[in-house]
Amino acid sequence: MERPAFFSLLLAGSLILLIGQAAAQVCTQTTTLPRPVPMGVCGGNINDKSASACGGGTLGAVVQNTVGTQFILSVSHVFARCNAGVLGDGIVQPALPNVNCSQINSDIVANLSKFTTISLSGTNSDDAAIAKIISGKAFASMLNIGPISSIPLAAFDNLPVEKMGCGSCQTRGSVLLTGIFGTGPGCGTDLKYSNLIEMIMRNAPGDSGSVVVSQGPCFQPVGLIIGGVPSSNTTLAIPIGTVLSDMSVSVVGGTCHNVQPMGFGTQTGPSQDELNAREVVAQNADSLLEIPGVFLVGVGTDANGQTIIVVTADELTPEVQSEVPPTLGGFPVVLEAGKRPIFY
Repeated sequence: MERPAFFSLLLAGSLILLIGQAAAQVCTQTTTLPRPVPMGVCGGNINDKSASACGGGTLGAVVQNTVGTQFILSVSHVFARCNAGVLGDGIVQPALPNVNCSQINSDIVANLSKFTTISLSGTNSDDAAIAKIISGKAFASMLNIGPISSIPLAAFDNLPVEKMGCGSCQTRGSVLLTGIFGTGPGCGTDLKYSNLIEMIMRNAPGDSGSVVVSQGPCFQPVGLIIGGVPSSNTTLAIPIGTVLSDMSVSVVGGTCHNVQPMGFGTQTGPSQDELNAREVVAQNADSLLEIPGVFLVGVGTDANGQTIIVVTADELTPEVQSEVPPTLGGFPVVLEAGKRPIFY
């Protein structure tokens, strides 16, 4: 995605060191792994197959309900096949594309238990699904990362994050925008989502379902990846708090929290300015997204740390430049041109 000057200045600083690929990776996520399987590996619905193609995503994290029943967390559009799934469907590891679209019953590690229905015409605030783990088939540790914290962390601008995913293995980056309303292709149509997190972090098709965590030492869950723009390392996720609430589960993990990575500082959540700007975005997103070519609105910070509202369009046409106001709710508005995300 083409980015404005404020973004270039951010990358000129130390955050650029956080973006890219971690050292000493084990990228066996596409293979059939010994049971129990870790999280962050390829998986999907055993029925995600048509006459010409098959699909899959990432087994995100192990979660549990109030009585301790454990499930694998991923995205609804993968586990439930864009609303075509049926409760009880087998969830396999690896995903069907990793085994030439073969439907192998012995690859089943869990069974679909609950999912959010994807709206094909309205706005989606979530895109999550859980599958009950078959005894001995999966465990609560991420490939390359290890055990994560059970305590969610609310995303805020510039937070260093990482993920382990089917498509691009382990990658690191940082939060760029929060409170996003955006549209893009997915499930055979254009999907619309609200309150997303945007990160600058390498991604690829197959990463949907990956759980984003803060960079160590705590590895607190931050979001659930639903798509992005691989050519520009733009990754989109739903806040993990939304996901856990809708699925009525908690993450299986330790209790480490509020320890920032790499001396990042003492900030442990979004600032009041950022929260206020998110409210402004929520109030104005529908009208902004009606402007021809505009597909994303969110909250970020400029190179001076000032909270801003970012509006992204296919092109900065005269119409876009004239209809998008210079400020909203007292916050400066920054216009940028970019590519639409794909909810893969």
